[in-house]
Amino acid sequence: MEKIVEIKNISMNYHTLERETLALKDLSFKVYKGDIVSIVSPSGCGKSTILSIISGLLKSSSRKIIVNGEPVSSTNKTIGYMFQKDHYPRQLSGGMGQRVALIRTLAIEPELLLLNEPFSVLDYQTRLAVANDIGSILKKEKKTAIMMTRDIKTGKFVI
Repeated sequence: MEKIVEIKNISMNYHTLERETLALKDLSFKVYKGDIVSIVSPSGCGKSTILSIISGLLKSSSRKIIVNGEPVSSTNKTIGYMFQKDHYPRQLSGGMGQRVALIRTLAIEPELLLLNEPFSVLDYQTRLAVANDIGSILKKEKKTAIMMTRDIKTGKFVI
């Protein structure tokens, strides 16, 4: 199988005037073409930091990130990042907004999709419906995806 993402022992520290905060320490994993990976953890555990590092928006304290065989040094058109909140257009419901956000992310035809809490703004019923829709779309389009979520039920449902 073709390896799409390889993370090797990355760490991340955030610095303020008062202190240093360790966000990630020695994280390693691989994602292969066609995989849909869900990472489930509580708030504040570094999920958004991981996606921001993979996408090239943040630089890790120790940099060993490979996407599509190339080291990540900046943002990349082969990576689509669906952020946690989609505020526009305002007249859409939460469920429709998340579907639009996914379609917008897929429009650039990325090889890798990064989904950051894509269902967090939705009620439980809508969350399950949208998770089902997104899972079906990802499988139909044969996309590779890494999804971060706090909800273990939704994380299992997409896969």
